[in-house]
Amino acid sequence: MINNLTIKDGKYYISSISSNDNKSEQWSAKANISKGWFDINTKASCAVQFDKIDKVNMTNSELIGYKVNQLSLQPKIIFSPKWAEIEYSGDIKYSKTVQKESKDESHNLVNWVQNITLTKTFGNVDGKFNISHYRNDLYSGEKSYFTLADASIILRLSKVRLSASVKNIFNKKEYSYTMNQGNILSTSRYNLRPREWSISIQWNL
Repeated sequence: MINNLTIKDGKYYISSISSNDNKSEQWSAKANISKGWFDINTKASCAVQFDKIDKVNMTNSELIGYKVNQLSLQPKIIFSPKWAEIEYSGDIKYSKTVQKESKDESHNLVNWVQNITLTKTFGNVDGKFNISHYRNDLYSGEKSYFTLADASIILRLSKVRLSASVKNIFNKKEYSYTMNQGNILSTSRYNLRPREWSISIQWNL
């Protein structure tokens, strides 16, 4: 038994369909590899995950079968020389959705984000800079490219800690991406806060 909830003119309507052909299958496989090179102060790792989904969903009171294949890669590299620490991390996702009733109709999405963080200490001063680059496939067929950057500096004294930071250095206005939710692809758009500066003082008694 599969139930469908529809909202029309402010009213809720529930319809049900009984079918013997509504089997579902879902499984995933994960792996994680890592390696360190201590003579050059470097560590690297990569997490891999594959998900396969084969289900039936109800849309507009009709049963629709669909298949989804998803692959996720999360590489990470940390380089720690004496003068600083540099960290790279990525999150790469690929998904393919196919409706069984229309095998020619498939939707492929490739979304990824790459981050680079630089941390440097000068005596009692800590500095940090982070930049993130996003690349997303949108349901409309367009591609969205987006870059965010933040920076901060901290001065540590005997009893006082002074901090200054700036967020959204490039003053980006909007971020959009498309998510795969079963047999439905939905695009979300977010308005971002403008560039922000902040200063704080912490006093330790």
